[in-house]
Amino acid sequence: MTGTEERRPALTGEELIQELEEIRHRILGEHLVNGGAARAHTIEDIAKRLRQRRGGSNVVKRNAERYLNCTEKEVRRFQLRKLVDEAGEDTFGGKWPAHATLDRWEALEFGLTDEEMDQLAREDKSPEQLITGGWWMDVHRSAPWPIPIGTALVGEGEKRNPRVREVLIKDLEQARVDYRAMGVADVERALISKTLHSGVDVEHADFDAAVISEFVDTPELQEEMRKAFILRIQMGQRGEW
Repeated sequence: MTGTEERRPALTGEELIQELEEIRHRILGEHLVNGGAARAHTIEDIAKRLRQRRGGSNVVKRNAERYLNCTEKEVRRFQLRKLVDEAGEDTFGGKWPAHATLDRWEALEFGLTDEEMDQLAREDKSPEQLITGGWWMDVHRSAPWPIPIGTALVGEGEKRNPRVREVLIKDLEQARVDYRAMGVADVERALISKTLHSGVDVEHADFDAAVISEFVDTPELQEEMRKAFILRIQMGQRGEW
């Protein structure tokens, strides 16, 4: 910023959320940031896409970083709840295992093996993935704590939009039809991860939005939030979710 530029004033929380959703719509339209349920003609096509995940996810690590860095007790409590949801509520007597396990169930239905997924998880990342993944983890470790929590709204927040949620539900129903036609043995097991996320993410997204509204409250924080929000969307478009 030069001495002649006028600093943009802080928006209200509601205005900032609206602007972020406008950014989402400008980039993605009515599409889902991470593609929704797989659309392909064969089991082999879907297996190829699933292999690109490299057998693992950093979602638990990211949620742990958000929990550790948060200084607000009530926010920290709910972030712990999110961490339990992601890491496996069955650890505390709940029904569902870790979301990474649910993703693995999906992959097993499309012909991948546990051994193959373990090997994929150990493989080196590409230079591009190292750069984007390094930026993403640095946000969690270096940015003010409301920013990384707020960026979760990129993926979880799409379920708050009734039009996008309608696309998601239709996508899931079509996937059931497609998977049966392909001969997937257990269609519901193949879709359980996406089905659960379509529900629990709404509660999570309301939390993300509340954090943004209350704590991303200065021009500097709001500009940092915009930039991180856009870059996270672009990561999703590249399949780096």
